[in-house]
Amino acid sequence: MTGEIFLHASGVQLVPGAVILPGNFGRVILGTGVTHKLYKREILLEETRRKHFPEKPSRLRSCFVCPTFEDMDWFFRNHFYGCACYEVQLLQSTAPRHLAFVSCLPSDKSKPFYPDEEMAYFYWAGVWPEKLGELPRAQELIVSSPLKILDRYPSEFDIASNNAWANLQARLDQE
Repeated sequence: MTGEIFLHASGVQLVPGAVILPGNFGRVILGTGVTHKLYKREILLEETRRKHFPEKPSRLRSCFVCPTFEDMDWFFRNHFYGCACYEVQLLQSTAPRHLAFVSCLPSDKSKPFYPDEEMAYFYWAGVWPEKLGELPRAQELIVSSPLKILDRYPSEFDIASNNAWANLQARLDQE
């Protein structure tokens, strides 16, 4: 399925046509080391993947996208406040990928915000943990493909507020 379209959040300002290479997130995490606030979470997730799901792509060597606006909304409310939202295209349709329930991992606003081993397993299994009940089931796609920027969404995505998403949805509905 060449040309699949998804949503991507980034704190870097990008222009249409720019390409995001897989592994940038991992480069930042590993380059910063134990002082990075997500280091412990990412190491646990990577160890769980290697042990139980070695065929799945590493988060440290991949790109991340959201399949739906609802998933991106969850990201903005829980992780990516202050970032821009881009419409992106996968450049390698056959690249390894994994669709995960990212909302089973604690958000950046949680303390501690790294998962336990059970939640890390559920994340890689792609199964919703029953003990989380009816919490939002936001998903992310981890993919080893480069991403091509197609468009940037309006500035409402750049701020984390309850009204931002409603403003954008209203604007899109009018178009």
